[in-house]
Amino acid sequence: MSRLFLTAIALTIGSTFAFSANSIKLHSEVINGYLVPTIVVNGRTAMTIQDRGPKGRFESNFERAEHVYSILVDLEKKGMDLHKLRVRRYKSEYTANVDRTRVFAITNGDTVANQTTAYRLARDWVQNIKEALHPSGGERIAGVDVPDPDSIADLLSGEWVDPKEDQRSLYPLVFLLNLFSGSNWIIIVLQILFLIVIQSVITFGMLKYLNKKQLLTEHALQIRMDKLQDTLLNIRREFKLLEKDLAVQKKRAKPLVSSK
Repeated sequence: MSRLFLTAIALTIGSTFAFSANSIKLHSEVINGYLVPTIVVNGRTAMTIQDRGPKGRFESNFERAEHVYSILVDLEKKGMDLHKLRVRRYKSEYTANVDRTRVFAITNGDTVANQTTAYRLARDWVQNIKEALHPSGGERIAGVDVPDPDSIADLLSGEWVDPKEDQRSLYPLVFLLNLFSGSNWIIIVLQILFLIVIQSVITFGMLKYLNKKQLLTEHALQIRMDKLQDTLLNIRREFKLLEKDLAVQKKRAKPLVSSK
């Protein structure tokens, strides 16, 4: 009886450990004709790494994926709770950490490849990993979701990111649309008046510029006309002098002809 009881306890403990152990594998899949490494947790694709990361650190995106994979496997072997994985921000860099261990960091290439912001991508990858993990206990109580203590800690430590702030970083010119979408008629009238004033200032400036340009052109043309008139007057004077010289020459030539 005691042997049967011990066997049952051993099977229970073994099944518990077998259930809690997470399978972390490095796979690959074809995306847009390219072979891309993926990190699969318990049969679910958690991360798709298309960028190799900072220059000089990794030779390829496969080497970077292997680095992230080795960190996850090492944490799992050490018995670290991967449910503690959370997004951290330092200045403009977003990373995912388990306690003090950095698992991955989001690069500019990641955001371009996934067409999202660094915060959203880090959040999605962390969420994918957590959802793929086996329950570690205390995650749900009677079917009710319990707030993640790590998220609460982020909020208290000032590392939580407002989704609106993240949206502003993704679409920096959205405020221009919000400026012209007010429902109050006073705001709409003020906006119309503002546009009219701006248009009037621009039109006045253009007319003033064109008028000034026209005046400069007319002034330059008048100077040329004055120079041309002076030139014509000088030519007329030269002709008159030539006529006088010819008349004098004719008068001198007549006595010489009659003497012969």
